[in-house]
Amino acid sequence: MTRKTIITALIFLLIQTGMNAQTECQLKITWSMNKTNPPSYNFTSDYAGDSARFYWHISDEAVYDVPAPTHTFKVSGNHKVLLKVAARDGSVCYGEVSGYFEGKDSITTEPQILQAKGWVKDISSISGCRLAISTENGQMLLPVEMLPKFALQPGQYIEFAYEYLDNIYTICMTGKPVRIHRIAEITPPPAQYITAMGKVVDMSEMAGCDLVIRMDTGTTVIPVEIVQNFILKAGQYVKFTYEVLDRASACNMGPVVRIHRITVISDTQPECKVEPVYKVMDAQKFVYKFFARTSSPAEIWDWQFGDGSSSNEAEPEHQYEKAGIYEVICTILTESGCKVSGRLILYAEAPALPVCPGGISLTLFDPSEKGCDGKAIAALFDQNGTEYKDVIYRWSTGEMGNTAQGLCANKPYFIHAYIENVCQKNASFTILSKPTWRVSSSGDLYTFEVENPVEGAVYTWKFEDGEEAVGEKVTFRFGKEGLYNVNLTVSFGSMVAITDQKVNVTGLTTGLEVIHNQEYKIYPNPAKEKIYIETGDIRSDFINLEVYDIHGRILMNRKLEISGKERTEADIQFLPSGLYLVRLYSATRSWPATRLQVID
Repeated sequence: MTRKTIITALIFLLIQTGMNAQTECQLKITWSMNKTNPPSYNFTSDYAGDSARFYWHISDEAVYDVPAPTHTFKVSGNHKVLLKVAARDGSVCYGEVSGYFEGKDSITTEPQILQAKGWVKDISSISGCRLAISTENGQMLLPVEMLPKFALQPGQYIEFAYEYLDNIYTICMTGKPVRIHRIAEITPPPAQYITAMGKVVDMSEMAGCDLVIRMDTGTTVIPVEIVQNFILKAGQYVKFTYEVLDRASACNMGPVVRIHRITVISDTQPECKVEPVYKVMDAQKFVYKFFARTSSPAEIWDWQFGDGSSSNEAEPEHQYEKAGIYEVICTILTESGCKVSGRLILYAEAPALPVCPGGISLTLFDPSEKGCDGKAIAALFDQNGTEYKDVIYRWSTGEMGNTAQGLCANKPYFIHAYIENVCQKNASFTILSKPTWRVSSSGDLYTFEVENPVEGAVYTWKFEDGEEAVGEKVTFRFGKEGLYNVNLTVSFGSMVAITDQKVNVTGLTTGLEVIHNQEYKIYPNPAKEKIYIETGDIRSDFINLEVYDIHGRILMNRKLEISGKERTEADIQFLPSGLYLVRLYSATRSWPATRLQVID
């Protein structure tokens, strides 16, 4: 979906002298500040007539058509507020006020300081990494800033306080950058044996990984040792007892563990679903009773009602303080150990109004690549296409008025439009971004998978030979080698986004559209522990390095920065001896694949 530019023509933004010449009356605008975070402002006027049309314009591009809007400014500073009121008899009144108003940039947030314990690990065997902290809950943290004076040493068991540094980039792709506020070495605890259940998953397409266990709690562990005689197989649902080992791994999916006891519960993970529903008990007082349909009996319940309240009852009753749009989440833990969540959107309104004939028209502005700066403008029309008057709009973002700003891509939003004591209308929408996807192969079978799929969206794949497939992950067998165009369309309601990509089908692997006029070198070949890459005339870019075995499985995937370098090195010491295929590509180009021999 392409970005639209809409210019809203406002009649009252005339040349000041011309406006004064036509003014029939002057209005006084007053305002009050709501002490919220960020603060908002209520604007009113001294207009005393009936059945008039209000046009508010605020200097940060906000527009309202209600008698008394509530507005939150984008930034603090001096702003101007203009008002035009047009009565049915043709008379027009104008108002204007200027002043200093606080905006969203006035929000003050303290950094969130977290507490943890863990082991200091040397992960320099992973490209671009050095020392890291492996916490007890399986996280890998990269201490890029240390406020106290403390020398980290591999093998230390530490207790520390930290905060995430979300805006810091590191070339080590294993872990999250943090700032250490407090740290001390402590005595390590005795070995702990933990019992859990989970599904065995084949993650061999990830560099350095093989079979892992994805537990019902959401944590993934890497089983490097199994004490008893047991063979893991992908797809098994197992119950096992393990201990966490103080080891680093090239696979960054989770902590390394030793399994002491393990049994297969079933060859597949048991089905686990929950669907929350509700019943209106007292609409005037906003009282609702909640239930959940589950695929298997639940032992633990967790209800989050969307207003900060919660309950552990199976069928709770809850009263909201005020009307609004609430997202209710129900999380259950079943007898088999399966944990799953379901959600619903509740529109709390009293009294219930009939549905307005017609529909809500939405004009959407895509967010930029920088983040959540999208916008939506709503208008309520009747069945004849005539816009309703005196409509009040309320968005799930908390904003009022016909415009919502600060919207993100691929996130569901809801709008409630109503005319007091007349009727109401609800609508939902999602601003879709172009879907991104990855492809892998095994023999002549190719797997296409969407990265970060949107819940509820429909993904349709179209291949150049005319065949189609539907789903977030599909497999396809091409008839012969060649360069194919693959089209992916994602739809969510009436919203659609499309992306195309070239796929090079060869006997061993796949690649983006190959550009043959770029040369590169990989040496030495044969190689032992490291290889060096020279990319010809390219001197400023990020490139992706992929290594495949002879079956087409990805064994290594690294992002390398080549800015200002004549050559870039990559660590391959974890690869066993044998023949491999190496592929290089960036966001704008790719190079022909080449063979690499690894020797002991």
